[in-house]
Amino acid sequence: MSISVQLDELGSQMERYGMSAYLLTVNENITTHIANQTFSIVNSKLECPLSRSAERNVALHPKVSILWPAYEIDGYSMIVDGYCSRSQNLLIIEPVSAVLHRPAQNKLDDNRTREDNCVDADSEEV
Repeated sequence: MSISVQLDELGSQMERYGMSAYLLTVNENITTHIANQTFSIVNSKLECPLSRSAERNVALHPKVSILWPAYEIDGYSMIVDGYCSRSQNLLIIEPVSAVLHRPAQNKLDDNRTREDNCVDADSEEV
């Protein structure tokens, strides 16, 4: 489930998850390249340093995903999808959707199972 979110909602989630996340791009062989990056929010967009791999990959495939792993056991990961452009030595990502997601069928401490579920990135449920 992907839900479009306002950047100010994404910013508050990024404060929870931190500015370091994994940038997923697609290369010329249509395989995923994953790089840890440090992101910032500027003018309603996400920015990170432009690496040679990212520059090459987004020229071919400008749609990217950014993954913030869960910061607590059985917590939610955050996934943001967006479109890239380049400005000098920066990669600029225009977010189009975001979702908080956790794994399916995890055992809870009392042996109950938790169903997989996703929530909007601006949800108070997390």
